[in-house]
Amino acid sequence: MPTLTGAIVLSNWIEISPDSNIFPDSVEVYLNGLSHGWHPNPDTLWDIEQGSYTLKSYCRYNDQIYGSPIRDVFVEFDALVEVSLTLISTGVLKINVTSGDARIDSFGVKLDGDTVGLGWNPFYIDVPEGIHKLVVFSQIDTLRREGWLQDVQVTAAETTEVEIEVVPVSPLEGVHALDIDCVDLDGIRYSLSDHWGEVIYLYFFEHT
Repeated sequence: MPTLTGAIVLSNWIEISPDSNIFPDSVEVYLNGLSHGWHPNPDTLWDIEQGSYTLKSYCRYNDQIYGSPIRDVFVEFDALVEVSLTLISTGVLKINVTSGDARIDSFGVKLDGDTVGLGWNPFYIDVPEGIHKLVVFSQIDTLRREGWLQDVQVTAAETTEVEIEVVPVSPLEGVHALDIDCVDLDGIRYSLSDHWGEVIYLYFFEHT
């Protein structure tokens, strides 16, 4: 039985700033997490078997590594699917999580207030270069546990490894509170994890 194949027309650009983009000469392409080799940019990836894939690109520019978010792609028989990827300066964050003296199997991750998803321990994510806030959470024996880290410095083209211990959280006295996100009257966003280790005073009032 002949193999049913299609093709991916792929183009990439580097986002230097919101107002400045450049097109690299070549990129390394990954399909389903495996390298498909280096390709000129843009290029067409021929003879890709019909089916669903994850697609990601990397390149080096001015001695920095740039990578794209992972894109889900479906290739149809005898068809071209066009994909355009934005490459940003990125590093890799390796997250190891424990609870007491034991490592936990899986956990959820929030980066800079946004949920990244669920992953196995250790958990690897591509992260833009800079300083980030990290929250991990898990459910162990029906009890939610969380761990918070501030000022996680990620450097482009490098792997940053962090260790986080999750502890029980609940509204009960003497237990860590859940991470709470809120917006003030001026539209500024705050998180309880922004103030880890500080005394927090909450004032409740009615506003209409």
